[in-house]
Amino acid sequence: RAEVSTQRNLTGYRPNDGAHVLTCEVTDSVGGQGTDSVTVTVQQVTASIVTPNDGQGFDPGQNILFTGTACSSRTGVLTGAALTWASSLDGALGTGNLLNRNDLVDGTHVITLAASDGQGGSGAVQIVVYVSLPPNVNITAPGDGATVDSNSATAFAGTAVDPEDGALIPTWNDSALGDFATGNSASATLLVGKHVVTLSA
Repeated sequence: RAEVSTQRNLTGYRPNDGAHVLTCEVTDSVGGQGTDSVTVTVQQVTASIVTPNDGQGFDPGQNILFTGTACSSRTGVLTGAALTWASSLDGALGTGNLLNRNDLVDGTHVITLAASDGQGGSGAVQIVVYVSLPPNVNITAPGDGATVDSNSATAFAGTAVDPEDGALIPTWNDSALGDFATGNSASATLLVGKHVVTLSA
């Protein structure tokens, strides 16, 4: 059994972007045949979203800084109109390596950065960002500035409601104790002194 290694340099061959199955077929001197195949993906333009992070959330009206980079194996670094931004909810957002927007509608956005090198090469990348109103959190007891007894437990009460998700389970934090309870009600014995109690969701 003999093995022969061959190499072929296809200078000037520019395959289209996408997945390609490459097959090598050989026939020996007595008619025996063998084949082998590999799959390679050709992407002559690569794009990357730097900000925002995938899965990041924003409030309505909040400024969102979109930054990205792209590079072509044919023409090098791509800038300006070669980069286009789009949202699954708002459509076209703009072009360039840097883009500021503060008018995305409420909802889950699939953000696409697409790049083209003007010579038939293209590439794209996607992330998801969320635009939604923040939860409404309210401490109902004790009142702000209240004086409580250090010798007995203080009762705390509050609510946390999200416009999209409804009631949430909030977390209680004390400036001296740290996180000390979860839920709409809690109790804690506080040391003498000033305490800042925070309810968050």
